[in-house]
Amino acid sequence: GNQNGEIHLWYNYGDMDGSLIKTKLHWHPHAVADLCFSTDGTYLLSGGEESVLVLWQLATEQKHFRPRLSAPIVGVACCPGDQTFAASLESNAIKLISGINNEVEHILVSCYRALPGMFNKGW
Repeated sequence: GNQNGEIHLWYNYGDMDGSLIKTKLHWHPHAVADLCFSTDGTYLLSGGEESVLVLWQLATEQKHFRPRLSAPIVGVACCPGDQTFAASLESNAIKLISGINNEVEHILVSCYRALPGMFNKGW
C-alpha cells in the first residue's frame, strides 16, 4: 500500500513470457499502514488511519469492512486457517476478529506503553 491509500498487486512477476498482470485496489483515503494475505492467498487484509479493517476478495475485488476499531490500525495478521484476523492498533491494543462473522471476538490490551525515546536512553 502507499501514502495515497492505494494497493498495487503484481501477478506472474518474474515470468519470462511477459504475462505480468497489475491490479490497483483503492478504498483507503489515507496511507495504508499494513497488508496481509490470507493463508490460502484468496483474500487481502488492509488497515490504516481510518480504524477500518478491509478484507479484499482478490478474485472479485469485493470489499468487506470491519469499521470502528477505536484507533488507527498499525498492523494486520491472519491466523492459520483464516478463522481469525488480528488488528494491532495505535492505542497498543490488539483486536481479534472472526473470519466467519466479522465480529470482534477478543481484545488484548497492554497496561504498558513505551514513551517516545524511552529505549534510546539505555534504560
